[in-house]
Amino acid sequence: MFYLSFTAGDREGLAALLDLLPDLNEEDFTPNSWEAYEKAVTDAEALVDDEDALETEVEPAKQALQDAIAGLTFRADTSSLETLNELLETAREQKRDWYVSGWEDFTQAMAYAEEVAGAQAPDTSEVTQAISGLRSAMEALVAREQYTEDDRFQLPWRSGSSATLEAEFASELINDESNDNGWPLQVTEAAWASNGKFVNSLNTNDVAKYCYTAEKTGTYHVTAYYRSGSNTNALAWSEESGKIESGTVSAGANDSATATHTAEFDLVVTEAGDGVLVFTGPAGKSPQLDKFEMTFVSEPEPEPADKTQLNAAISAAEALNAEDYTEA
Repeated sequence: MFYLSFTAGDREGLAALLDLLPDLNEEDFTPNSWEAYEKAVTDAEALVDDEDALETEVEPAKQALQDAIAGLTFRADTSSLETLNELLETAREQKRDWYVSGWEDFTQAMAYAEEVAGAQAPDTSEVTQAISGLRSAMEALVAREQYTEDDRFQLPWRSGSSATLEAEFASELINDESNDNGWPLQVTEAAWASNGKFVNSLNTNDVAKYCYTAEKTGTYHVTAYYRSGSNTNALAWSEESGKIESGTVSAGANDSATATHTAEFDLVVTEAGDGVLVFTGPAGKSPQLDKFEMTFVSEPEPEPADKTQLNAAISAAEALNAEDYTEA
């Protein structure tokens, strides 16, 4: 006959461990770590009260309690979360077109920061990592200064797609000193502009050029954002080699350039490829230019096929007499 032997658990040791626990506040810890801790305490207390508790029960409970204590994770403090959210507000204002490199790393860091900021109760290490990663990614962004022949503005080409051309990224600004009256054509800083800068004083005979690439011919709808101090202001555009139909749009206002307005027009690209978009002041002055939002609308309608030769061949075929020919 075999007899089973059971060893009583060290309930006193488990009780001593429970007595050593400090008074903790649930609000100080992340939900997951507190839930694990609370369960470990409850299980341990139940075994301490169980006179029949075995060693195979008490020892795992003791280890689970020790692990839960070690695993308690402090919630991020309010000030750290405020710092993260303020940093995110700045990050959300950034635009891909403002930079020439670093954007992919920035978007990854921002996605992680958004995830941490949106969590129910992120811990301190997560918030610290999110802040550090996003700051580093933002500092690593390389700002665009202008569009060049090697770094051209890409016109959107998918139906309904859009892109923003910041006016201050002009490839070249040509100022006519004889006509500027002390107001030279230049890039100026201002808080109201989308990237903190705008093109100021585009007067008659001044020129602002932008290197671009158009994947497709067709119509691009443009919304220009500007400020103006005169109702007579207007904006004229063309392309150096005639690849875009030229045109003019009214862009005036009578509020002393204290508010931002919009003017809408269509760019009609007649030849795809690289080009130079040119904006000039028409007979009068042009407004302060902030940016141009461009949306690809449609490709040109195909030209009707020349059916002259086809119609001639049909007429010749109809004139044939079957009696003049043998069967095949």
